Amino acid sequence: MENIEDALPQIRAKLENFDWKNIYNMDETDLFYRLQADHSLATKQLEGRKKDKERLTVVVCCNEDGSDKVSLWVIDFVR
Repeated sequence: MENIEDALPQIRAKLENFDWKNIYNMDETDLFYRLQADHSLATKQLEGRKKDKERLTVVVCCNEDGSDKVSLWVIDFVR
């Protein structure tokens, strides 16, 4: 964490040389599309079900000013 905190001012200084439209941020998230709920509306845990961990990894990306929103990318399929 110390290294990250020390590097942040240098990174911010370099980013000041670019327009916001040229700075992109990307993140990924997993979509467990077959995962069943483990709680009912009454928050009672449902017993006896094995969790299906089949998933897709989805990437979300856009530039800092929001003028370029890149289409979602599916980069992984795990069974």
